Amino acid sequence: MNRKWWSACVGVGLCLLACAAGAARGQAPTGACCTEQGTCISTTQTLCAVALGTYQGDGVDCANVTCPPPAPTGACCFATGLCTQVSAARCAQLQATYAGNGVACEAANCQAPVTGACCFSNGTCAALTATLCGAGGGTYQGDNVACANANCPQPAATGACCFANGSCAVLTQALCGAGGGTYAGDNVACANANCAQPATGACCVGTTCSVTTAAACASQQGTYRGDNTSCNATACAPPTGNGACCFSSGVCVVLSASRCAQFGGTFAGDGVTCAAANCPQVPRGACCFPSGLCLPLTEAHCTTNGGTYGGNGVTCAAANCPQPARGACCFPSGFCAVLRPSDCTGQGGTYRGDGVACAAAACPQPPRGACCFGEGHCAQKTPAECAQKSGTYKGDGVPCATAGCPEPDRGRCCLDDGHCRVMTRTQCAEEEGVYGGDGSHCGNGACPPPASNRGACCFDDGHCTVMKQSKCVRKNGTYAGNGVSCGAANCAVPTGACCLPDQSCSVLTRGACHAAQGVYRGDHEACENANCTESAADWNGDGRITMADAAKFVRDYGDGHADLNGDGVTDARDMLVFMEGLRTASHHGHGPH
Repeated sequence: MNRKWWSACVGVGLCLLACAAGAARGQAPTGACCTEQGTCISTTQTLCAVALGTYQGDGVDCANVTCPPPAPTGACCFATGLCTQVSAARCAQLQATYAGNGVACEAANCQAPVTGACCFSNGTCAALTATLCGAGGGTYQGDNVACANANCPQPAATGACCFANGSCAVLTQALCGAGGGTYAGDNVACANANCAQPATGACCVGTTCSVTTAAACASQQGTYRGDNTSCNATACAPPTGNGACCFSSGVCVVLSASRCAQFGGTFAGDGVTCAAANCPQVPRGACCFPSGLCLPLTEAHCTTNGGTYGGNGVTCAAANCPQPARGACCFPSGFCAVLRPSDCTGQGGTYRGDGVACAAAACPQPPRGACCFGEGHCAQKTPAECAQKSGTYKGDGVPCATAGCPEPDRGRCCLDDGHCRVMTRTQCAEEEGVYGGDGSHCGNGACPPPASNRGACCFDDGHCTVMKQSKCVRKNGTYAGNGVSCGAANCAVPTGACCLPDQSCSVLTRGACHAAQGVYRGDHEACENANCTESAADWNGDGRITMADAAKFVRDYGDGHADLNGDGVTDARDMLVFMEGLRTASHHGHGPH
């Protein structure tokens, strides 16, 4: 591909459409699309909308369309200080500031916001705006303060923590003790901790032997032969008098000779395992049932159960069992499913005809209206659905906004950490608080101070709440101990490499990275492994920047599954990050080919 042409395409997004149109053909109808540049390309309606184009209709040829002239462009300034030359509509879609038609980026003088050192609870520092610092949970040190001069407070020392099962994790000494571990010392790595490993031995599950711990063996309902025992020919041999019993179906079970005869099997001998018995196998083949189902069965089993046997060794894939007629089935609830006629009528539905799709069935929909529930909640339901959920139906077509659902009583709720909040009795019970009664209020001294059996509970995202140990465990937190405050627990917030919009990399928390419109590469990921300059464009993850990346990104973007910057939504900012990745790859000679 001509690199100059490719770079120009990347600047306006047309290349994404041109690259992806071929991949989209055969999957969705295409037609003429008038782009904001005044050109016409053949693509799908979804991809046309992504490019702010005007779709002319399925099957319309560009040769028969006269597209309006291109919209004027100008400088578009982003909050980060970056600038690109686009139309006013495109700039608004990117949530940026348009400087005016014909204004060049050089003349727009897009100003980057003032930044300063931002200290995070894990001791790291990044140059951010005051707003982004606060959004990421950091402490802003002032405008233009460099991280080198910020003296960010460092978190409590961590080290290897050894647990009884032989595993190891790097924790603070307090969290290690709270979790029942043994602290190996400050700054000791797990690789150097030499955590004691639990003893292992032979474990017999039936006649199968494996070497594992006593606890793991018990979880498999096996028999543990003792510490340091090994698997050998006799470790899991059947007890005397038992041996392999072969059945006519080819199945083998270890039984006594008498039990084997009782069940009609052939006894292979005392102590003989099923692996050594080599029980003869009965030939099987595809068995087609009237429902269209196919199962690999013996001929006798197939015919006994009303099936048609396809022959010994014939697979279900090769049998091509005839499938019964199916069509749309409309249910009284308005739901539609493709079923056989007998199944449809048997379940109370109305069959719309063989081969009729649900989209064409036009199943009548039951009336819906506001349904009031306890706690003041309201939802649109059918009368039957509302009654089934013990709600109060307000009438067909009544919206929730005018339903007048009664508001629930609220009162004071004293929480584990000593705080007081006004909520419903049910909400208070869910928070495991103490409800003060309907109409009660929060005030000075309304709730007692936290009890001694409560302490700091640390969560994976670094936030901390004082609660009971049992509640902390239920919420998948780490309990720091009775009486330990959140300040003393020093819950660590994980950090990792964050690729910023200017392709630089900084080690930030996930929240701070998202606030800076960056792409978070994962907890504990180092910047030297992040590849911020090009990896954003390698959308399919094959290590190369090709047309396949552009096609897949546009498809995923249209489906709402292209959250490239990790902020939880797919929007124009993800498109911008991807375009910047393509532009950088093209400049470095790694653009699509």
